[in-house]
Amino acid sequence: MKCKFPLAIITIAAALLVAPDQIAAQSAASAPGQISAIAAQQIHMLNEEKKSRTPAQRKINSGLLMSIKRHRGDALFNSMPSLRTSPVVNRDGTVLVDIRADVDDALVDAIEAMGGSIVNSHARF
Repeated sequence: MKCKFPLAIITIAAALLVAPDQIAAQSAASAPGQISAIAAQQIHMLNEEKKSRTPAQRKINSGLLMSIKRHRGDALFNSMPSLRTSPVVNRDGTVLVDIRADVDDALVDAIEAMGGSIVNSHARF
């Protein structure tokens, strides 16, 4: 099932990417085959953020969690402004997410009550 949710209310569940030009600039400053001190620090900060997650947050896609943090103005993004997150937040403030579940009326009602909308739903083959 694909659903669109307003990012501001998502507290549930791709990839974290640093801008390619930022990587190139950092790589140029380090020896061949090594990462720069700045890149090492950013990796350390991201690892610390992952370690701080609750058991429920560990089940959620990292990219979605980071999009939520960026939207909320988390301090992590002040120190790494070039950090890009996925999924993309749409202009209307929603994020497209995949939810795997046994779909029933209660689930549909809960999604809609949180401001979400169902884009499509497919039964498993």
